[in-house]
Amino acid sequence: MVRNCCVIGCSVRSHDRQGNKLGNGLSFHSFPTWKQHEGAHIAELTKRRRLAWIAAVGRVDLQFSSISKYLLVCSRHFHSGKPAYEMDQTNPDWVPTLHMNSEKRRRTQGQQQRALVGGRKAEKASAEEIRRKMRLDVFNRRQTAKLKRITQIKLSAEDIPPRDPAAKDAGPTTLDGPAAKDAGPTTLDGPAAKDAGPTTLDGRRRLIKGAVPTLFQWNNYKVEPPRSSVWERTERSPELVHPGDQGQHSVTTDHDYCSFPEPSAEDLSKDLESLKKEIQELRVQREFGLQRFAGSDTDIQFYTRFPSYNHLMAFWVLIEPCIYEMIQASGAKSAANTDEEVLTPARTQTRQLLQPIDEFFLFLVFLSVGLKERDLAHQFNIHQSTVSRIIATWTSFLATALGSQCIWLTRAEVQAYLPKEFKDFSDTQVILDCTELRCQTPSSPLLQSETYSSYKSHCTMKALVGIAPHGPVTFISDLYAGSVSDNKLFKQSGIAEKLTEDMAVMVDKGFLITDCCKCKVYRPPFLSKQKKNQVKETQATVRLRIHVERVIRRIKQNKLFDGIITMSPVYNISQLFAVACMLSNYQNTALVKKQVK
Repeated sequence: MVRNCCVIGCSVRSHDRQGNKLGNGLSFHSFPTWKQHEGAHIAELTKRRRLAWIAAVGRVDLQFSSISKYLLVCSRHFHSGKPAYEMDQTNPDWVPTLHMNSEKRRRTQGQQQRALVGGRKAEKASAEEIRRKMRLDVFNRRQTAKLKRITQIKLSAEDIPPRDPAAKDAGPTTLDGPAAKDAGPTTLDGPAAKDAGPTTLDGRRRLIKGAVPTLFQWNNYKVEPPRSSVWERTERSPELVHPGDQGQHSVTTDHDYCSFPEPSAEDLSKDLESLKKEIQELRVQREFGLQRFAGSDTDIQFYTRFPSYNHLMAFWVLIEPCIYEMIQASGAKSAANTDEEVLTPARTQTRQLLQPIDEFFLFLVFLSVGLKERDLAHQFNIHQSTVSRIIATWTSFLATALGSQCIWLTRAEVQAYLPKEFKDFSDTQVILDCTELRCQTPSSPLLQSETYSSYKSHCTMKALVGIAPHGPVTFISDLYAGSVSDNKLFKQSGIAEKLTEDMAVMVDKGFLITDCCKCKVYRPPFLSKQKKNQVKETQATVRLRIHVERVIRRIKQNKLFDGIITMSPVYNISQLFAVACMLSNYQNTALVKKQVK
């Protein structure tokens, strides 16, 4: 939209004749409005300003109540390039005053004739009178403010005139004795009263020093010495006082009852320690970390699956020496395309956002509670990418550290801890069972068919888990597609190479592994093929094999595996499942209890 300046004699436009916007840097401003409903003062002020603008522009066709919003004044008519604030009346930009060209205003032939006849003469004179009064009003206010400041400066810098030298030598004036009675009252009337001394701002005369009597009979005609200053009343160490000033400052000090006693250094130290302790407590309460839940074993078990804080710290003592050689995982997204995990050495010089034990606590919360990465980022006050890096790093570290310990037990070790319930199956080496974890449905139809499980009616990942007769997990396979059979998973897991002829395995009836396993197999028979003499043996096998299902159920108490697992490129799900299985050995068995105090 083309904008024009409405000031007579000003040809400023926002666009040229071809409609192209001009880059002259000028702005256009509309006439001020009359604010009638914001108080009497605002209404009077805005009305006066609107009239002043009309008078400054000088257009005879402007009416106070009907000014179009398209009538604009350009910024070249203001000193600062824009109108001043409406309450700042002393600002020269309260009204446009620059380049108004009042003496060169263009008029039409009809306007010139009416001016000669006198039709618009009165209106023009009224506008000129308003402008003149406005300028005079601004000038008077500035001069008044300037005169007031000069008067205040003079009064503050004015010195008190000295008394007459003869009066100075005569000593102080007294009002006792016969001479005082005959002296009569002292008045300040007449011309002398005008020159009595300087006056204050409100017109009262200032009292000249020595004009008031100070010596009386009741004070033995003596003047008390002036009160010591704060510097003189304060006790100072001898090294702070100059040797030449000792006689000058040797004033008898008195107790200042209006001041509080200064606190000692011991009190300040106690207050500082208490404040530090309070700040530390508030920081622990605000931060979401291990120290916040250290006093509650119930919270520790909920967030970490360890039964108590002492159990958790006992496990931390086992892995703490290795964390300083931990390798940080990075570039997980790019590594996902190559099925490799990019590892970089830990940078010791980089400031860590969390302590190592808090990073371990974050990993346990992610595994046990199943919180999303974004939620963990808000809880620990770190970035979401940092949460992903911590999870990937600790997954790889724990899988390596715990996997370096051989969890497969020898025949002698199993026999040493064999429970009495297995007296009829004393050669049992391991109890096997498969478990399935529901996962996110892949986008590829081929992967959907491979991972779909008819047993779960969902896309799953399948793993083989084995436990010793006395409870600990001794074998964990990798995760396979959910459509794989139990027999095929048994062959591909590699457990058959660990079994010898003097061992026995206890499996479910779905494991048809007699032909591919050289050891003895305890498997409940199918109902159709079961004989009467096999009922008791079947019941005993099922009752003992239920222990592996309990261990798997305990592993699945980690909420990460309870729901649908998201296929993330950041961390390895197979490693996470293996870590959860190996952690169950430390969370609930005697492997840790012997170190708990």
